[in-house]
Amino acid sequence: MGRLGYYALTWIRQAPRRPIPTDLRAELLFRSEHTCCICRNPYKDVQLHHIDGNPVNNILENVAVVCLDCHSRVTGTRGLGQSYSRHEVRKYKRSWEYVVLQKRGMRTRSQPPSRETLGYLDFVVCEILATKSTGRAEELLDVIGNFASGVAVRRLRSA
Repeated sequence: MGRLGYYALTWIRQAPRRPIPTDLRAELLFRSEHTCCICRNPYKDVQLHHIDGNPVNNILENVAVVCLDCHSRVTGTRGLGQSYSRHEVRKYKRSWEYVVLQKRGMRTRSQPPSRETLGYLDFVVCEILATKSTGRAEELLDVIGNFASGVAVRRLRSA
């Protein structure tokens, strides 16, 4: 580690802790149902953990809700055991918040369509443009409409 990196790291460790704003704290606890994102035990007391270890980096993506037991496993030394890495904690946080959203029936950002799906839709659009039959074109437009509304795309019948 270069000299500048060492001093920057030392400064972060000695930086005065700023309190997490009340609205951010409430949002974090709501998103996690006041439950640890690692063990997911709803009956444990929880703390807010700065994933990157920087106590002044109070952004939503950097703060995870963890119980006292898991917090000590994240921040403490484990002897011969393995502590949780910040990458693991970030994954646990995202995974748990996704589960909570699903449980509440809220929509989440969908995954981008696969190449196969895009190729299939491209094929359908080309077939619409090439067909002379309005009935067939309407059927193909229904396929695109079903896809856009979240309904599974059905296989096209042979024309």
